[in-house]
Amino acid sequence: MASLGGVRVNVVEARGILAADAGGTSDPYVTITLLDSKGSVMAAGGTFKTAGIKKTLTPRWDETFVVGDKLDLRVVTTLRLLLSDSDGAFYSDDVLGVVDIPVTLLLGLREPLDNWFQLTKHEKMKKDSRGELRVVLERLAPEESMAGRGTGVNIDPGLETKPPAVSTEPPNLLYVTLKSGKNLLGMDNNGTTSDPIVFLTYNGQKHESTKKEKTLRPQWNEKFGFFAPDVKGKLSVLVEDYDITINDFMGKAEVSLKDLQPNVEKNVAVELGGKKGKKDKLERGVILLTLLWTYDPSARDIAAKKKKSTFLPTFGAPDKDYDSNEDDGVEIDDSTANKKTEEELKKEREEKAEKQAALMTELSSFEIKSGDYNVQVHIIEARDLVPKDSTGTSDPVVYVEVFGEKQQTAVKKQVLSCFWDDLLIFPFRNLDKSEVEMGYVRLSVMDANTLQRAELIGGAQFDVSYIYSQANHQLANVWIGLTDISNTTNQGIQGYLRASVSIIGPGDKLVPPPSPFGEGATTDMNNVIMPPSVTQQVHFLGATIHVAEHLPPMDVAVVGRGGLDAYIKGSIAGGDAIRTRVRTKKGRRDELCPSFNEELMLVIREPSMADSIQLAVYDWDQVGSDELVGYVYQSVKLVKAMGGRISPFWANIYGAPLRLKSVGIGDSMKKQMNTYPDIASTYRGRLLISFRILKNEDNEFDETNQKRNTKRIPRDMYPRERIYRMRAHFVWGSEIPSFLSSKRPGQKSKMQLVMSCGLNEIASSRNRNVNGVVEWNSMEESEKMLLPEDLSQVPDIFLYLCRGEGDTRKAVC
Repeated sequence: MASLGGVRVNVVEARGILAADAGGTSDPYVTITLLDSKGSVMAAGGTFKTAGIKKTLTPRWDETFVVGDKLDLRVVTTLRLLLSDSDGAFYSDDVLGVVDIPVTLLLGLREPLDNWFQLTKHEKMKKDSRGELRVVLERLAPEESMAGRGTGVNIDPGLETKPPAVSTEPPNLLYVTLKSGKNLLGMDNNGTTSDPIVFLTYNGQKHESTKKEKTLRPQWNEKFGFFAPDVKGKLSVLVEDYDITINDFMGKAEVSLKDLQPNVEKNVAVELGGKKGKKDKLERGVILLTLLWTYDPSARDIAAKKKKSTFLPTFGAPDKDYDSNEDDGVEIDDSTANKKTEEELKKEREEKAEKQAALMTELSSFEIKSGDYNVQVHIIEARDLVPKDSTGTSDPVVYVEVFGEKQQTAVKKQVLSCFWDDLLIFPFRNLDKSEVEMGYVRLSVMDANTLQRAELIGGAQFDVSYIYSQANHQLANVWIGLTDISNTTNQGIQGYLRASVSIIGPGDKLVPPPSPFGEGATTDMNNVIMPPSVTQQVHFLGATIHVAEHLPPMDVAVVGRGGLDAYIKGSIAGGDAIRTRVRTKKGRRDELCPSFNEELMLVIREPSMADSIQLAVYDWDQVGSDELVGYVYQSVKLVKAMGGRISPFWANIYGAPLRLKSVGIGDSMKKQMNTYPDIASTYRGRLLISFRILKNEDNEFDETNQKRNTKRIPRDMYPRERIYRMRAHFVWGSEIPSFLSSKRPGQKSKMQLVMSCGLNEIASSRNRNVNGVVEWNSMEESEKMLLPEDLSQVPDIFLYLCRGEGDTRKAVC
């Protein structure tokens, strides 16, 4: 987590303090904590302790601590320095006095404050305190530079960080940023693709990149460090096609560093050659690098740092001692390979191959015959139709023409999107083979008019032979782009129609298309059948996942800290998904804040009706299925409306209660709550994300989902925040359900109201339930809450009716 600045506290010395021991001296030490407005210690602020000084009344410590660098000081009320006398392991320590410094004083500091503070009586003391404590306080600025802290390059110029100060020390660290590759050698699938992985070597030091699957134009943006007091040697770049057994050689190059200037970045395009690094007859492609030779006092540590295991299950998994920092994470194979045996995988591959072979045989052997035919057209729904009426809507009706015969659906009044669920059946007898081959199915969506002829909104047409050549001789639940072929002024897509078309020929049996409304049905709009007149362009939606906060502990430890192995899976309208690396975090809920710093590049084919951006947060499990934390939804249309770019913002995650058994929610309802935030009842964290539309100019990227690293953004690029308080007057409730108390046999459990916003909550007193009526009549106010200024980014407020108390408290509704 980036530093929030905080305060440097130098505990220098004390004088004239109380004598707590029989010899007339004390063994004093100082404990530093942060307190809220009620005087409670804030765990997120940490606890700091000086060394104990033996037998003295004038101790000198001169110890320095940075306090509040992981907690915004605006939510803190008091900086407390507690002076105590150490009495060993078998006795409780005596309190000698306390110094409470208002945080408002610290926030206003412009220069260091060196002061003697009077020790005052603490509530645990029986007599007054005496003496003074000398402390030097210095306000620290928030961390602004990420030099040497992250991997990858900053993909967004608008998020560019301030350049680090140039050191006067001689350079000792070589940064190599592996940016991308172009026109690499194809090693798989008849030379059309590869799974490139790059190995970098300098002066005996080695680093390797992640692999990029099925691409000849990979994007990495990965940064590596080499200890380099000089740059007399050459940097070796080796590119291989990743395989589970033995990698295949793709290309190699040697990069001279003699022209590298200290503290000056240099972009290099490296042409790959043969195994000796020299150019050969094959075109092996180009690797793009950025080189920087600079100084860093931790150069050896940076160079020695290796990325956590690259792939699972081949190279390992997060373990109980692993905690991701901001630069690493574990790459997991987007399959179930890590959860199945080799025999199961082999059987799956064989079954898949058999099905593919059977399908190819069926498709290659279809034959159009003369005879009786039956055509069934299921008109399901339409969306985003263009308006034809003065009301800004249309009255759509669908006309279907097959072999010259026409039928129509019902008319829907004044809509632009609607459902029909109409099945139209066309029986034909004794059709000649040539008639079938020349036949077509035409779908026309019309605007019905009372006095005038119906006006065409848009249509589509398919050859009967094309439909008959498909699996099961049908187009099943497909989305179709509609065009207006009657009017040349109406260019482009006029709307979308979802339909199924089945053709049953001589000797065929009808295979019913899957129900569009049944279990497992999908409204995937990522792949739309477009008419030939419409040319689709490929763009990318760049979804950058910066950081997650307040995620729930999905892996609850019996001993030690709970946590989770978080990753995020992104897709457009339920289409193909791509995921981030796994980040492992352990600790309190407020500490479960993994940094991702990855951009998911999701393919968008324009024009298209694919609009829903879906980001799913998961907890990775080595055994069994991964557990869904929650979904975040956004709109491609909104990103376009905002000029193709949305700056970093907080997207809140909602889902089912964390303790399901205590509220009586089953697995089915849990899945629905975790998938659809609108029906969820519990805050499950938030994501800091940003979006942008990327043009694929000059075919820079492969037309497939991909990802790349990004730099961590500075705190001043986070959404602006302000202090809020939550206040509620809990009055009374009627028709409250009653429950028997677990602690008082024969009596009813007392009831309580709890109101929450994010991780903050306030609660009423616990009062008796008398014939379904509970009276609270109390006003409660929360501690200071630091939340976004933009109210749309503030977590929802939930109100719960609860029974029980402490760890046994259960929400009733």
